[in-house]
Amino acid sequence: MTTGPDTGSIRAAASATRALAEERGLKASMWLAIVLSVTAIGLGIWAGSRVLVLVAAVGVIGVAMSWLALRASRAADAGPTERYPYGRDGLTPLVGAVQGLAVGATIVFAASDAVIVILNGGQRVSALAVAVYALVAAVASVVFAVWLRRNAEGSELIVAEASQWNAAAVRRFVIAAGAALALVLALVGIEWPLDYIDPVLVLVACALIAPIPIRMLRRGVAELLEGQPDGHTLLAIERAVDGVAGRFDLPGPEVRSTKLGAKLYVDVVFVLDHDTATIGHEDEVRRAVISALDPLPFDVWATVELTADPALAE
Repeated sequence: MTTGPDTGSIRAAASATRALAEERGLKASMWLAIVLSVTAIGLGIWAGSRVLVLVAAVGVIGVAMSWLALRASRAADAGPTERYPYGRDGLTPLVGAVQGLAVGATIVFAASDAVIVILNGGQRVSALAVAVYALVAAVASVVFAVWLRRNAEGSELIVAEASQWNAAAVRRFVIAAGAALALVLALVGIEWPLDYIDPVLVLVACALIAPIPIRMLRRGVAELLEGQPDGHTLLAIERAVDGVAGRFDLPGPEVRSTKLGAKLYVDVVFVLDHDTATIGHEDEVRRAVISALDPLPFDVWATVELTADPALAE
């Protein structure tokens, strides 16, 4: 027998709080990304800087993906419908995978363009404009990431958004440091690095950004293909189920689990050496397992079975 999500007042209130935090955080993220991207585009065109245009492009993609993530969050929080009886939580990992593909394609294009510029003898840009923008944007990214984490309300989506802003801050600090180094060298009479600082910084930025789309694709595809949840969640499930097994003197169960968005599916089968278990006993075990899993920060959908036939556990 499968149980649906807990619709009690505590779970409902937590879900509503999380949804509000996601909408507020993602909207703020979109507006900050728009401001930084527009500024980067303007400075990039004025200074002839490819690295600022790359930063702006990644920012624009981030805005689009934040908007999609917000729509996905609203659809998932709407719950099951007649057409989607298990809800639409799969939209969350799908958006993450799409964002990974978009950012990955941008990186490949930018890196290829930078290599061409280097092979053609470089191109001088305003290193001062690059350094100032990167530093200001890096500080803004750090402050915003801290704000997001403090207001996450248990939302994985917001925690992931904060991680992206932290990563953006690191990239921008590195870009600012590189541009500042070129300025220092120019002040002491070594000016040739100014011809190559922009494409080199593009390659550095690409190298720093590259793990992000790879991680997004890996996580999104794993969830869409019903892979196991992360190790921390698996350990929590194992402890909860083992505690119930010990309480009812049951043998070690067969446990399968997968996570899709905010939903956690757990399948627990206890194989008994006798067939005397009653429906009442099975219901008691089922309630105990559901109660043990309830503290997890997900909408838990649990299937709990007691059987004397090992074949049914396969």
